[in-house]
Amino acid sequence: GIREARANLRASEAMARQGELDRDAAFVAALLALRSAERQRAVLEGHVTPSAEQAAAAAERAYSTGSGDFGAWLATQRALVELRFTVAETRIARERQVAELEMLAGVDAERLAGDGGGAANALASAAHEVTR
Repeated sequence: GIREARANLRASEAMARQGELDRDAAFVAALLALRSAERQRAVLEGHVTPSAEQAAAAAERAYSTGSGDFGAWLATQRALVELRFTVAETRIARERQVAELEMLAGVDAERLAGDGGGAANALASAAHEVTR
């Protein structure tokens, strides 16, 4: 009867609260993953790639002047290709996280950020709304 209906109502309310908590936790985890991917990409593009490009250029100069060998030049080229592949993977990971956050928040991050970019900041602002 009435007790059972009230118990069912309380159980439904508890499940709804748990669903909200799960969504909030998923949003925060996705936001942290997005920020991590952005930091990793920034380090790779800002520091590691320029150094690898300089090493590849030096190996090419050495090989072209006869003071370096083909194996060393080839190794720097392979490393540079692998690095570029890794940078592409970090960009893909970032875009996946943006898509995940957009789904969880129910917003379009590009629209929130406007033409200037900054999807992560726009989603961080949306996080405040979602986790309230």
